[in-house]
Amino acid sequence: MAPMRKNLAVGATVLVALLLLGGMILRFGDAPVKWFRAANHMPIVFSAETADGISNGSPISYRGVVVGKVESVGLDPDGKAVLIRGSIDERQKVPANVEGAIRSSLIGGSASIGLVPAEPPSPAATATGLLQPNATVYLHGGNGLPTREIADLSKRLSSLAERLELTVRELNESGVVRKLAGTVDAIRDTVTKAGVTLDTTNKLIGDPKIQGDLKQTLANFREVSENAKSITRNLDKLTVETTATVANTNKRIDEIAKSLGERLTQTAGVLEKFQSIATKIDKGEGTAGKLINDPRL
Repeated sequence: MAPMRKNLAVGATVLVALLLLGGMILRFGDAPVKWFRAANHMPIVFSAETADGISNGSPISYRGVVVGKVESVGLDPDGKAVLIRGSIDERQKVPANVEGAIRSSLIGGSASIGLVPAEPPSPAATATGLLQPNATVYLHGGNGLPTREIADLSKRLSSLAERLELTVRELNESGVVRKLAGTVDAIRDTVTKAGVTLDTTNKLIGDPKIQGDLKQTLANFREVSENAKSITRNLDKLTVETTATVANTNKRIDEIAKSLGERLTQTAGVLEKFQSIATKIDKGEGTAGKLINDPRL
């Protein structure tokens, strides 16, 4: 489909949808108050400076409950005010001390009339305390006095502002803001120093001479590592050889000690024999003993 035809089709669809929406609004705009038609209604008149968004069928509510609807909207005989005529279900028992406020809808541009307690008491107040037929109620428009909800919101905002002011005062008195400011300054200084350090590091790493020195240092370190490995292997070999030599030496020492022990044993036997001979000679036994001990010889 060509872009032109596609755009025309979309525009026609949107136009038809808008027409259908407008027809539904006109057809069902008074749906919230249809159930009042079979009830007993009493007429009521609203006097207002403007009737922005109010039209025939606009709902009239009290404390969020729909109690009636607008019947007609027009100017007063002098043309200085707007008279809005409506009807209210008598069974709802709406108090007389009320005033109206126009409440605009955010979607669709329509509006409704909300009844709120009047301060000071409304001229429509009666002895019975209930709103009477044909009573005139003052209606605040978009440029009139604020509604009760707006007044409540204003009070809440004022209370919130007071609490915020108190919180700010407590923060100032406790010095938290100054401490936070000092912390932020310290963090900023640290970040600045870190940035300077990174810049210096980048400059050092990017220097060709330093890169060459680093490569040479790594090469030297690699060579030293290889030499250390070679020395370690030689030391291992020397250790094995030393261990074998010590073992052979110990074996030879054991053999010498054993041979020396045998010679000492033989020598001890010879000495014992000489000792025995010497003892016999002292006793005059044998020829040698007689020759030595006999004075006649």
